[in-house]
Amino acid sequence: DSLKKRLGANGSVKKFDIDNNIFFTQKDVREVQLAKSAVHAGITILLKEKGINFSDVENVFIAGGFGNFMNIESALNIGLIPREFSGKVKSIGNSAGIGARMCLLSKTLRDELEDIIEKTSYVELSGRKDFQDHFVDSMMFGG
Repeated sequence: DSLKKRLGANGSVKKFDIDNNIFFTQKDVREVQLAKSAVHAGITILLKEKGINFSDVENVFIAGGFGNFMNIESALNIGLIPREFSGKVKSIGNSAGIGARMCLLSKTLRDELEDIIEKTSYVELSGRKDFQDHFVDSMMFGG
């Protein structure tokens, strides 16, 4: 009953009152659904490109504001992060800023970074048919 009281509508727009007139609408649900599907599909494609399975991944690092404020368990529950990564996900904050400082202060870390750069390749997702297929397959909440 307490949740039911928080449901409402503004004209034809249905909404859920989160707190003090902060609302979550059907449009917001759709935006989360699209973002979740794109992230999940991207992860699936990257694993496929590397020729590895979910079980081969030891750690998943979520960086920046996105990772700082994400509830990892909720992200796993809706399928934003594949359930197969449960227990492997870590929020690491401002990794770009910290990494830049570390590289400025350490020649050894700069050399390690050069090795990583040489092994790194760009994967364009937007034009791939398999991305579109995985995107559609990932639309439902819960994975």
